[in-house]
Amino acid sequence: MPLYTYVIAHKGNTFIAQTRRSNPKGFPDWMEALPPSLRRQVADPYHGAFKAVPNRQNVWQHRFTADGSELSVTVVQTDE
Repeated sequence: MPLYTYVIAHKGNTFIAQTRRSNPKGFPDWMEALPPSLRRQVADPYHGAFKAVPNRQNVWQHRFTADGSELSVTVVQTDE
């Protein structure tokens, strides 16, 4: 299974998670990288969809609102 790297940005903070899964979109493993207080602010990590980043290969992004600010999750397929 491929390795995916999740880069989460929120209010000037960056959090990183990695996991091996069959696809990068159906699992909220990236939430484990967040502090518990912020994790509770993401009401539904399955809401919406990760979208391919234009002009990039194997990179997806999804944006949420958490604690009144944007939380951006960028996923990069790190290997096959």
